[in-house]
Amino acid sequence: MEKIINAINDLICSNDLIVFCMGAGIYFSIVTRFLQVRYLKEMVKLLFDGKGSEKGVSSFQSFAIVKRPHRNRQYCGRSY
Repeated sequence: MEKIINAINDLICSNDLIVFCMGAGIYFSIVTRFLQVRYLKEMVKLLFDGKGSEKGVSSFQSFAIVKRPHRNRQYCGRSY
């Protein structure tokens, strides 16, 4: 069982996965005609517009919650 887990860990933490993710990102950017660049101005405007949702959470508050650093997390055997 440990050999299987180590093999999966080696695959996840390899440069091949980084290349695959970069390739997938480039592919989807081309397919969506660089949506993330075309709508950057709209994303920033919505992020800082100050309007809250029906639940009372603004878009900036939800962004700040998501970007909160996590402690004691380990990725690929390294602590961050």
